[in-house]
Amino acid sequence: MSTFMARTLVIGALAGFSMLSAVPAIAQTTIVAEIETTVTAEHDVSFFYDELAPHGHWIDLPPYGWVWQPAHVPHHWRPYTVGHWVLTDEYGWLWVSDLEWGWAPFHYGRWTFDPHFGWVWVPGTEWGPAWVAWRSNDEHIGWAPLPPQAEWHADVGLRWGGGGVDVTVTIHPEQWSFVEERSFLSPHLHQHCLEPARNVVILAGTRDATHYVHRDGRVVNVSVPVDRIERRVGRRIARRKLRLDGEAAHRTARLDGDAVTLFRPKLVNRPPGKAPKRVIQTKSPGVPRRAGPSPHHPGVRESWRDGGRRIERLRPPPDAGNRDAHGPDRTSQKQESPRRSKSGSPKSKKRDD
Repeated sequence: MSTFMARTLVIGALAGFSMLSAVPAIAQTTIVAEIETTVTAEHDVSFFYDELAPHGHWIDLPPYGWVWQPAHVPHHWRPYTVGHWVLTDEYGWLWVSDLEWGWAPFHYGRWTFDPHFGWVWVPGTEWGPAWVAWRSNDEHIGWAPLPPQAEWHADVGLRWGGGGVDVTVTIHPEQWSFVEERSFLSPHLHQHCLEPARNVVILAGTRDATHYVHRDGRVVNVSVPVDRIERRVGRRIARRKLRLDGEAAHRTARLDGDAVTLFRPKLVNRPPGKAPKRVIQTKSPGVPRRAGPSPHHPGVRESWRDGGRRIERLRPPPDAGNRDAHGPDRTSQKQESPRRSKSGSPKSKKRDD
């Protein structure tokens, strides 16, 4: 934050003073006025590099460039599941994440699912209350992260590669999160999300409800009719005031009475001024993706800078230790080694024929 102090010197004279008169003023009054103005610094997308580094890994992934992969998320995790929806006065439906880093990838940029790395986030500079596609019917409401092909233009709204958005074709069924309509306002939505295995059937009975508009310089999410949810829950939905703080010391969203505060730095669309310090290097674009490295398989090269030194290592997969990603701790399972005879060869049990 930069603060400028403007000092204005105002000199006044008593009545009878004339600019044409050579007679000096009998008395003078000096007034010093101090005006304090707060200016928020501007950042490019490299602002995300250091901010998100403690919570995940940066990957050089063609054709997107630097993308971010969150760490310490469950195996079947999907974006926009750990948190809840609130209704705001000026921005419509807003996603409020329970995650410390949720201020960034759920309000800027796009998500995409890579077959090797899983969910990764492509940074962007346009802020929105949430960047998701919507589908619904009389029983269910569902949302899914918008992919990089979905572009926002203030004059025309969302466009998909130059045309209208067709979320049904591009977003895979398992990437959707569906809840029963009565659970839409739950503060812990991940407890109410239906099994992804049901998505194919649900999708067939739903219609596209994605609707974002541009009002007074703001992106407004009006995808879910408010009166419909109010009829379902049997009460009026409270409208919250959104406070966007570009200098907040804490990154996690805060709910205070009828207001919600989110960290929102001022970002500009310009080339990044630096590269991430700690990254995962992928193979060249010429190598087929199915042959590329993955954090779920050995051989991912990880590199970062420590001062002036460049450090590189092969990072083992997350489940390469004693714990199986889909089972109990292997160290807790004692395996009997075969008994050996005095000669050193395994001793076989005597068979009763």
